[in-house]
Amino acid sequence: MTSAGAISPPRRGTRRRGAETRLAVLEATIAIVGREGGRALTHRRVASEAGVSLSATTYYFESKEDLLRSGLELVIDRDTERIAGRLSEMGERESARGVADEIAGWYGEEAVERPETWTILLELVNEAARSGILVPQLAAWNESADAAILAALEHAGRPHPLAARTIRACADGLVIEQLFLRRPDFHAAVLRPTLRKLVPSLLTAR
Repeated sequence: MTSAGAISPPRRGTRRRGAETRLAVLEATIAIVGREGGRALTHRRVASEAGVSLSATTYYFESKEDLLRSGLELVIDRDTERIAGRLSEMGERESARGVADEIAGWYGEEAVERPETWTILLELVNEAARSGILVPQLAAWNESADAAILAALEHAGRPHPLAARTIRACADGLVIEQLFLRRPDFHAAVLRPTLRKLVPSLLTAR
């Protein structure tokens, strides 16, 4: 019981439904941005896509900028978790070729199996270029990717100081190209051979 005038804390079921509604709003935001770009995003469109009330979208996210920022953070968090899981499965010592194949797998999965993830990220990059509102989140995503690549490289030797950034830039460019070329053999014929050539050149044996 609570004393007179005290406010009871939200019940567990209420909190769960609130979290589910918030996630549905973010999923709808990501879907709209991926299909039509950031300029198509409005609270009303998001509410319709998510199947929730308009007031629910504005309750959790007051502005379009809040929607974009939180949507991008969700995409980044999921990508970071995916790569962390792959990193944890690597052996203590790997060959340069093995590391190249592992990194190619990180990028190839998204480019071939889930290209919408990259489409969304590119739309959000464009939005950041126009407005600047997402720059900190995108910078953090790049730093996270570089840290993961560096950790993978260290399984095979001593990386050059610019190795992680060089590999990320190369892989990013190839994946962007794949978004419009749509090559079914992208992973085997393009991404993996390129990284197999690049990675050893950026490593020194221990």
